[in-house]
Amino acid sequence: MKFLPIVSRELQLAARRPSTYRIRVVTVLLSVSVCAYLLFRFASLGTMGAGVQGARLFNSLAVIAFIFSSLAGVFVCSDSLSREKRDGTLGLLFLTPLRPMDVVFGKFFAFGLNLFYGLLAFVPILAMTWQMGGVREGTVVMTVLVLVNTLFLSICIALFVSSISKDERKALWASIGSVLLVFIGPFVIAGYLANNNAYSQPGLAVLLTPFFLMLSPMVSLDMVIGGVLKSITISNVQVINFSTGHFRLGLGPVDLGFVLSLFVPHMLAWVLLFRSGRVIGGTISGTPKSRFRENIRIKWHYFLYGKGDQRRKHRQWLLDHHPMTWMVMREKLKLKYAWTLVVAVVFIWVFGYMANGEVMAEPPVLISLGLFVHFFLKLWVASEAASVIAEDRRTGALELVVTTPLGARGIVNGIFKASLLQFWKPVCLLIAAELMLVFTLAAPDRQLNLPLARSAYVASMLMLVVDMASIGWVAIWYALKTGSTHKAIGRSVVWMLAVPWIVYLLARPIWDYLWFPLVQWWVEDSFPAGSSQPRSYHSRAFDEQMMYGRVVFWCLLGIGWNYWFAWKRMRGNVLGQFQTMVSESGIQKSKD
Repeated sequence: MKFLPIVSRELQLAARRPSTYRIRVVTVLLSVSVCAYLLFRFASLGTMGAGVQGARLFNSLAVIAFIFSSLAGVFVCSDSLSREKRDGTLGLLFLTPLRPMDVVFGKFFAFGLNLFYGLLAFVPILAMTWQMGGVREGTVVMTVLVLVNTLFLSICIALFVSSISKDERKALWASIGSVLLVFIGPFVIAGYLANNNAYSQPGLAVLLTPFFLMLSPMVSLDMVIGGVLKSITISNVQVINFSTGHFRLGLGPVDLGFVLSLFVPHMLAWVLLFRSGRVIGGTISGTPKSRFRENIRIKWHYFLYGKGDQRRKHRQWLLDHHPMTWMVMREKLKLKYAWTLVVAVVFIWVFGYMANGEVMAEPPVLISLGLFVHFFLKLWVASEAASVIAEDRRTGALELVVTTPLGARGIVNGIFKASLLQFWKPVCLLIAAELMLVFTLAAPDRQLNLPLARSAYVASMLMLVVDMASIGWVAIWYALKTGSTHKAIGRSVVWMLAVPWIVYLLARPIWDYLWFPLVQWWVEDSFPAGSSQPRSYHSRAFDEQMMYGRVVFWCLLGIGWNYWFAWKRMRGNVLGQFQTMVSESGIQKSKD
C-alpha cells in the first residue's frame, strides 16, 4: 500500500484543477493592487523616504497576509470532514485499508494546497519591499515562517472542529470561534494575570503569562513587525518584550522568544491534527458512548428544541408566521442568539470603559468596534439565508418543498420573515445603544473631530440596516447555484461588502474632484478674505468638509450598489430562476 494514498490522489487532482493555477494569479493581482494603492497613499504625503515607505508597506502587507492565513483555513476546511459525515461516505472510506490519519492528511492536502499556493504567490510581493529599503532580508524570511505557521494552525483548527461536527454552518461558526479563542484568548488571560495576580501571586503570574501568550501566532507576528504591542510587566518585572522577542520564564531571561512563539503554535496544530484522526476513528468504529455523554446529548437536545407543550407552542407560533419560518427557526434558542451577541458587546464595552476610562469612547475605538460588530451581523444574516437553501439544495429536499403551494416567493418570504424575527429587535437595541453612546459619551480625538466621527458612525449604522436587508438575496442565489453554505457566504461577503469598498477607493479621487468646487465655495462664503480666523483654521475646515463629502459618497455608493446588485439583479435571479435551478438533476459543478 502506498504511503498516504489519499494525499497522492488529491495532489494529482489538484494538478488538473484550474483553480490551483487561478488562485495564484488572483493573489498576485490583488497584492499588486494593494501595493499600488498603499504606495500612492504614501507618496501623496510627500514626507517619507523610500526606506520608510518600504517599512510601512511591509508592515501593511504582513498584516493583510496574516489575516488571510488566519481565516482562510476556517472558511475552506471547516466542512471537509463534517460533509463526509452528513453524506454517509466517511464509513465507506474505512472499508478499505485506509487509516483515520490517511483521511485527515488527504483532506489537509486537498483543501490546504490552494491556500498554500496563494500564500506562496504572495511571498515575492512581500519580498519586494526589501529592495525598497527599510526591511532586512531576515525580517522577510521570519515573516514568511510566521505566515506559513499561522496558515497551518488555521487549517488544523478547522479540521479538528470539522471532525467533531456534522452541521456545516455550526462547523463554520465553531471554527471561527476557535480561531479567535486561540489567537486572542491568550492575551485576555495574560491581561487578567497581569492585572489581578500582580500583587497576590506575582511569581505565578510571571511564570504563566509567557506560556499563554506563546499559544497565539499574533505574538510572533508582532515580534517581526515590531512595536504594535507593548511589553507586559508584572510587579515591575518585564515578562515579555514584543519588539525584541525577549521572554522571561520566571527563572531567567531567554533570548529564543521568537523561536518559542513559532514552536508552540506549531505543536498545537499537530496535536489538533492527530486528534482529528482519533475522533473520526472513534466515530466510525462504533465505540459505544458513555451513559453520561448520552444523557448530556439528550438534555442538550431538549434545551435547544424544548419539551412537550413548550415545543408545540413554539412550533405553532412559528407556523402562524410562515411554514418556512418554522423550518428555519425550529431551535427555540435561535431567537436568543442575536440578543446574546448584542448584550455581550454592550457588556464588553461597559467593562472596558470602567477599566480604561475614556479610551473606549475615542472615535477610532468606537468606529473599529462598531464596524467589527456590524460586519459580524451581516455575515450572520448571510449565513442564515444560505444555510437552509444550500443544505436542502444539496440533498434534493428542496425539490419537495417547491412542489408545495409555497412556491419560490413563499420560500424566500419565509426565510426573510425568520431573519426579521431573529434580528430586528436586537439590532434596534444595538442602534439605540450606539446612538446614545456616540452622542453622549464619545470623547474628542486629535485625529478625527467629534462631529465628523459621529457622521461616519451614523453612516455605518445606516449601511448596517441596508446591507442586512439586501445580503440575503445574494446569499440565497449563490446557495442555489453552488449548494454550499461556505461558498454562498464567501461570495456574498465579496460582492456585498468587499466590492463596494474597492469601488469606493478607486472612485474616490473622481468624487473628490467633483466635490472640491462645492467645498471651496462653502469655505470662501463662510470665511471671506477679511475674516479674523487664521489660515490654518480655514484649511482644517476645508479638510473636514472634504471628509464629510467622502462619508456622503460612501453612503450613496453603498445604497446604489445594494439597489442595483442585490434588489434588481440577485432578487430577479432568485425569483425568476428559483424553480429552474431546483429542478435540475444535479447541482451545477462550480469551476472552482
